Amino acid sequence: MPILYDESVPLDNKQLRLYDKSGQFTRVSVDEAIARKLNYWKGWACSAGERMLYIDYDGRVWIANCASAKYYKKEWKKFSEKTIGPWPHEEWYNKNTLEGWPLPKDYEECDQHLAFLDQVDKLEKEFFTTKMTGKFEDVDPNEHFGYVGNMYDRLELPEYWVDCPFDFCGCGADVILSKAKDETHVKHLAISKRGYDGQHETRNMFTEEIVKQVAVEMNFPVPYQILWDIGRRCNYNCDYCWNGLHNNKDPHHEYEVINRTILHIIKNWSKGKEIRWNFGGGEPTLHPYFLDIVKLLKEHNQWILVTTNGSRDTKYWKELRKYCNTVNFSAHFGSMSKHKGHENRFIDNVNTIIDWHNNTDDDFWIEIKLMTPPGWIDYANNFKNKLNINELKLPGKNGRMKGCCSFVPIRDDNGIVSYSKEELEFFGNQ
Repeated sequence: MPILYDESVPLDNKQLRLYDKSGQFTRVSVDEAIARKLNYWKGWACSAGERMLYIDYDGRVWIANCASAKYYKKEWKKFSEKTIGPWPHEEWYNKNTLEGWPLPKDYEECDQHLAFLDQVDKLEKEFFTTKMTGKFEDVDPNEHFGYVGNMYDRLELPEYWVDCPFDFCGCGADVILSKAKDETHVKHLAISKRGYDGQHETRNMFTEEIVKQVAVEMNFPVPYQILWDIGRRCNYNCDYCWNGLHNNKDPHHEYEVINRTILHIIKNWSKGKEIRWNFGGGEPTLHPYFLDIVKLLKEHNQWILVTTNGSRDTKYWKELRKYCNTVNFSAHFGSMSKHKGHENRFIDNVNTIIDWHNNTDDDFWIEIKLMTPPGWIDYANNFKNKLNINELKLPGKNGRMKGCCSFVPIRDDNGIVSYSKEELEFFGNQ
């Protein structure tokens, strides 16, 4: 039976519940939580490990993306120092930034830092292309927080919450994990414990604003989550995409290894319960066995999200849509324009998914992110007008609106790139 509309079921992209000590909650999107700096949860109890796993590009498995990020940052520093020696600018860097992030506006004044940046691009590509080795060296879990094994020879699945060691939560997949300031506030996480029942039982606790948050959880009744960057292969080369996220050289993981990992996780981690499998990359649809992977998951009643550049042909998407619960389309205008017919293909693929909404009562959502560099707002707006956006607001066969569309500012290694005042106002007024 489709889930019909009521106030407990999210009909937009406000995925998060923020609770106060009385148990009342307000709802915000992931992007809103980050923009408003509501994602500072250091010392809080986090369900990472018990309710989330992250499988990185190289097949290593972590309790969350944050743990992987810290590992790669440390390994990258060791690797770079072998080439350029100890970072000559590090003292200045740490003094003038908030724990290395973000860079101050006057960072150009540091000659050592500028000299380092001249070497970074080439060096990063070398670093990340040497990490994919299939069966690789093991990682010391005592040295690297949150490491639980790899897909090839050792995977120790965790069943515990952790105390967050980081100043803030930066990855959207980590942000939506259930968290509580202390044990007395864990009781507010009704959805995490009771799924749809908890979601509906607490609907009357909604309020437009809370004074101080003490717990957070996703307003969605599937608490288990796998974030899986299934490969670095990508047919685009967006200049704002970090080097470690894409190339056309890394081999894909073998299907047999992926199959074994999936079945092991379902049996021994979620104990057969539904998991949200969130696939990214690179471009996940370039994996030669991606259709087989999602078919396997559906055979085991799993929930599937795919983040994609929408570049595969429409015939492929007419098959893939049968197995997806959510599709996040990211429109990369500069890259699309370099491939004949890709803009029209993107539009056709979005409409293909929208049509699916109208013909199936499965739980489904589509999100379109228009990645908009400085100077591209008019172009992005015209492109949006070619999409059947009004159709997203109408209920599909399942009784719910189909999705949402938003303009997204570009980030690079130094944070949000430079936009005019008018452009920033445009993003803020969406």
